[in-house]
Amino acid sequence: MDYVKTGLKRGLIGLPIGISINFAILIITFLLANTDKTLSISTLGFQYIIGGTLGFFYAAMSVVFEIEEINFTHQTIIHFVITNFLALLPCALFAGWIPRNPISILIFITISIFIYFIIWLSFKIYWDNQIKKLNDELGK
Repeated sequence: MDYVKTGLKRGLIGLPIGISINFAILIITFLLANTDKTLSISTLGFQYIIGGTLGFFYAAMSVVFEIEEINFTHQTIIHFVITNFLALLPCALFAGWIPRNPISILIFITISIFIYFIIWLSFKIYWDNQIKKLNDELGK
């Protein structure tokens, strides 16, 4: 399987999804803040680029989960390290989503690890149950 080609195709699909998610969060944040502030075109364009970058990166990196030679735990760790340290953290710092100090970065990384762990655990439980069902059916 050509992982690079698949990753690029997925990235192109993820690009508009990332932009949409980013703008949805931006709109919800402004509505909840109940503010009269406006955003400049340059700020919107910047958010557009950041959202597209993250959407592309996360979608492209999903190809890691198709590498059968690597177990699910290692796939998740690889995905976490690459997406969080090469895409999300730099984008978040660049966009000013998190303050540029060690404590804020450590909190950000801790929250990211917690989220990934919950997702990993959920999938692990799901697939363990699916495997058990299949084994039970084969044993009948």
